[in-house]
Amino acid sequence: MALTITASYHIQPGFEPYRAVGIDGRIVSTRKQHRDMLKEFGKVEVGNDSSVAPPKMEPGEFEHLQAAKKREIVASFAETDALAHDLAKFTGER
Repeated sequence: MALTITASYHIQPGFEPYRAVGIDGRIVSTRKQHRDMLKEFGKVEVGNDSSVAPPKMEPGEFEHLQAAKKREIVASFAETDALAHDLAKFTGER
């Protein structure tokens, strides 16, 4: 009878201390401190959770969305420019 290994243990590596720059600057040196800090500030660690990832896009879809956003920005600048010219004309007539 042959022995087949179907599972193995996962041993987490040691915790690397880090500075919580985006929160309050404290040094976090243990997993417990990390969990407690997240809880204290109402944060959630997402890691590689695909449920919070942006949706997959078809090839060319990003470029299309980017071009549409650029057109929207250009139109907004044109509208702002027209309003500025109208305001200048209005204040100049007085």
